[in-house]
Amino acid sequence: MKTMPFSAYCPEPLIRHPLDLLWLPFTLCRAVFYAAAPFIWPSGIFRGIRTLDFNRKSRSSFDLKINDALAMIEQNDRRRFERVRREIRLIVYDRWLIEPLAPGAYFRLAKVCLINLKRFDFSKSPQFETALLAGLIVYLATHGVLHRKRLPNVDRVKALCHKEEVRLLLKLGYDMHGFSIIKP
Repeated sequence: MKTMPFSAYCPEPLIRHPLDLLWLPFTLCRAVFYAAAPFIWPSGIFRGIRTLDFNRKSRSSFDLKINDALAMIEQNDRRRFERVRREIRLIVYDRWLIEPLAPGAYFRLAKVCLINLKRFDFSKSPQFETALLAGLIVYLATHGVLHRKRLPNVDRVKALCHKEEVRLLLKLGYDMHGFSIIKP
């Protein structure tokens, strides 16, 4: 049973406690920023999903890796690809995630998926790492579905997202029982 030593960061619902109101302006500003960013910085589009990298030097390789992962999902699992299209509008290469060791994060308010490619090693096995990236995208899109359905149990949400990730990786031909890029 191998798990990577990090987990995806998916924020809780906006308001659970009265003190959460203090963070609400920050959350709304971040949502507005990510909604406007693709119109300010150059961004790519793959089947209606925008990709955005603020760094000019890594922009083309980021677009290529994300497009490969999305194509892998589309070719092997149409249902999960439609979920990704429904729940994610923008995928951003974010090197400075809120939780530094996380490979990705999802913000429901703006339907933004943040991915940190530094957590992947494409030099050793690009096909396998692309499959893991595809699994992460499905994991985060599943978070979007479950946030929309307002499932309150965070542990259950992470477990369901993990199952969806493993199911995709099994369809891609990787025996992933007990292994995940995301710790459930």
